[in-house]
Order: sequence, then structure tokens, then C-alpha cells
Amino acid sequence: MSSKNNTVTEKKHKNRKKLKYGSIATAITVVFIAAVVLLNIIVKAVSTQYNLKLDLTSAKLYEISDSTLDYMKNLNQDVEIACTYKESEMQTNENMKMVYEVLQKYKQSSDHVKLVFFDTTEDPDILQKYQADYSGTINAGDIIIKSGSQVRTVKTSEMFDVDQNKLQYYYYGQISYKDCITGFSGEQKLTSAIMYVTDADPKKVAFITQSNGENIFNQQNAYSVQALQQLFEDNGYDVTTVDITSDDISAETYDVAVLPAPQNDLTEDGIKKLTEFLYNNGDYSKQLMYFADYTQSATPNINEFLELWGIQVDDCIVRESDSSKNQQATISLGTAAFPVASIVEAGDEDTSYSDGLSNTTLPIIAPLSKSVKLLWDSNNERSTQALLKTDDTCYEYPLSALKKSSDSSEESSAENETEFDENSAEKSEQIIMAAGKRSTAMGEVINTSTVFVAGSMSLVDMYLTQSSSYNNGSYVMNAINVATGKGGGLTIASKDMTAKTITISQGQAALVRNIVVVFIPVIVIAICVVVFIRRRRK
Repeated sequence: MSSKNNTVTEKKHKNRKKLKYGSIATAITVVFIAAVVLLNIIVKAVSTQYNLKLDLTSAKLYEISDSTLDYMKNLNQDVEIACTYKESEMQTNENMKMVYEVLQKYKQSSDHVKLVFFDTTEDPDILQKYQADYSGTINAGDIIIKSGSQVRTVKTSEMFDVDQNKLQYYYYGQISYKDCITGFSGEQKLTSAIMYVTDADPKKVAFITQSNGENIFNQQNAYSVQALQQLFEDNGYDVTTVDITSDDISAETYDVAVLPAPQNDLTEDGIKKLTEFLYNNGDYSKQLMYFADYTQSATPNINEFLELWGIQVDDCIVRESDSSKNQQATISLGTAAFPVASIVEAGDEDTSYSDGLSNTTLPIIAPLSKSVKLLWDSNNERSTQALLKTDDTCYEYPLSALKKSSDSSEESSAENETEFDENSAEKSEQIIMAAGKRSTAMGEVINTSTVFVAGSMSLVDMYLTQSSSYNNGSYVMNAINVATGKGGGLTIASKDMTAKTITISQGQAALVRNIVVVFIPVIVIAICVVVFIRRRRK
């Protein structure tokens, strides 16, 4: 009887221990779950209040660059960003959510930024508040950037780069619009608009694209011309496309003129317009950016004009004799190995056009560039300056030899190769961008007009200017910013949204398969067996 009572007492004691430990475990579990829930509530509230979100996308689609952050931190004017959308609509739409999150970053980066949302269907008259200070038309779907009386708009559709080849399939209903999107350039558009509206004296650009209603440039340079125009707009310049024949290029209206590789020579009247623009009734202070290109025909009028500014462009293409110094790069015409140019250090009497560049060590690709020569020795009123040059292992390949080689048969092509021997060609540093300047003293102030000359339109090819790996776009814009006295510009690369495919070899695939199918299951089974045996022995 005593033994039976002891057994009952022992069981009760064990049950009390189980209940005790079980209660403690339950209490710990409840407290832990409550703490996790409370922590999530706090984190969500804080992240909502301060927009603290972690961007795990490879292209950082929901972030803004350090360049923009630095610019916004130094912003000293109030900027209102008005979205013609409901806030809830932007938060739920996949693509619009990207725009929404980026806008939140702008608001977070500066106390001077105010972000508002409104629905034009509920309050259509609200657009008149902004329309009064804007010369264009503001439509529903626009994002409006306003500072003082300056207003600029950005269409949300312009924030996304689209594959034009795929777009035709979208029109036929074969794919969705999302499938056509290749990149996000919202930061470019928004930062550019903010720079524009906060600039008290925006510089105006006469971008010469036509003559007698026809494009002046070779069609293969269309993407480079478009990229150059975009660079100016993204850096807060007020750009107007003009016709060199029918439009005025008035020094009273414009600060900068751009002449992008005219395929044919300018007329004497066109040259006169450029000359009078730069002279500015003797006050100077105007800038011209001219791009030569190997696609041009003879340009005696342009050549004579450049000589008056101390610059000559040779009919050749700069090539690199040391293949190890070439750099593989992609431009609109394809992928190839091109010479690399470096920034020429400014002398005591020269202007430093690299001041303001965030990273001067990045390479500058010099694709298909003509060679530029300096004709003058500098004096008080006029000067010339080399801006970009190649290594001393480069040489000039005559365009005449290139044309003969492309036009001739295989037999005559071999003869042409003997006419110009690349191996024995003189090797030396080749200038691919230079500046000619003329100055006048206005009291204690010296006013200067500058003609920038680049040897290739491909220097500002869209693939080079939109890439953060090269200094092509940054240097060109920095040079014009220095000349105009405009603050440092920004070159912001578009963010890639194309799907990335991970490819592995057959051996790697077999290894992964063995790990997942064999190795991991064996380990799990072994652990289960050990646990089972230990519990059985207890």
C-alpha cells in the first residue's frame, strides 16, 4: 500500500513539474510573441514617419544618388513638388510606387521640400495655381515642381525608359507595357527640374538641330545628339531647338549655342550668326559648343571660322597603336575597343574645366574622334587650351584612307593598306577636345567668349553619357558649367530595370542539384535519427 502511495505521489510530483515548466514555457512564448508584435508596430510607425525602408533591388530603384543627396542638402530655397495623383493610387500601382518612394526620398533629404498630392477629377481648378506661372500646359498625370514663380513639369511616363522595338508588340496587344520598360530615369528628371526652378538666372541654350527644316546631323548620330540635349536639360539649362537658316541666335536671348556635327557645311549667313552671337556687340560672355565628326563632308566655312578661334580639326580618326591601352565600350554603333582620353591639367593662365567633377579618375572614352590642333599662342585677348588628350601611343588614321578601304574591292583594299602603314605612323598625344577663347575687359571685369571643339559626336553617345562608369557626360557638362558660371552639374545614370538571368555551367548545376537533393536530405535524416535514439534511451 505504501509503495502504491509513493508511486501516486511521485506521479503527482512529476505532473506538477511538467505543469510548472509548461506554464513557464507558455508564459515565455506569450511574452516573446507580444514583444515581437510590439516591436513590429513600433518599427512600422517609425519607418512610416521617417520613410525608413531598405532598398534591396540591385539597381537601387527606390533610392536617390549621392550626387542628388549632396545637392538637396545644400538647397536653400523652398520647393513644392505637386503630384496630380491620389497618394493611395501612387502607393498601390507597381510603377507609380517607385516614383512615390523616390519622391519621399527628396522630401526626406531637405526641409525645404514640400510634397503634396491632389486629384484633378475632384478639384480640377487646382491646376490654375501652377498654370499662372507656367507658359506650357499642365495636364493630369504631371508632376509639378515649383519654387517661387518658376515652374517645371515632369510627366510620369517620361521617367521610364522604353524599348522602342518591344513597343510595337505592346500596341498590338501581344505584351504588357511593363515588358517594354528597360530603365527608370525619374531621378534625372526630378533633380533637373529642381535645379531649374531654383536657378534665379537659368542659362538658355540655342540647340541647332536643323537647317531649312532638315536635320543637320547624320542619322547615325541621332542618339548622341539626343543624349547631348538631354544632358543640358538634366543640368537645368533652358534648351530651345533652332534652325540655323530661319531662326535668330540672338545674344540677348541665349547664353550658349550648340552645333552638333553638321553633316554639310554651314552657309556664310549661318557662320555670321554664330560670329555675331559670340561677339555680343563687343561684350562677349557667350559660349559655343561644336562637335566635329568623321561622318561630315567638307566644311570649309566651318574650318575658316574655327581658325579665327585658333583651332583646327584634321580629317582623320585617332587610333591607339597599343591595343592594351584601348578600352572596350558600347556606343550606339556597337561594341568595340576605343582609345581613352585624359583631362589635361590646366596651366597658370588656363581655366580648369574639371573643377567640380566628383571623380576625375573615371575614364573618358574617345570613339571615332578627329584630331584637334591648336593654332595660337595665348595672349591677353585670345587663347587656346587643350582639354582632353589621348596617350602618346596614338596616331592619326586619314579619313581618305578609311574611305578608300571601305569603298574598294578586296584587291584594291590591299593596295590601300600599303598606302598608309599604321605601324610606321607617327605616334604622339592627340587632342580630342579643346577650347578657343576671346576676352575683353569691362572695367575690372574680364568677359570671355569660348568656342569648345570636340572631335567626335560619339564623345557624348547615349551609352557613354548615361553610364556612371565614364566621365564623358560629366566632363562635357562641367566644362560648359564653368564657362557660363553655372553651379556644378550632375550626371545621373538611368537605373536598369531589365530582368537579370543567372547562368551557370553544367558542372555547377550538378553540384547544386547534389547539395539540394542528396547532401541536405542526408544531413536532415541523420539529425532526426540521432534525436530519435536519444529520446528513446531516456
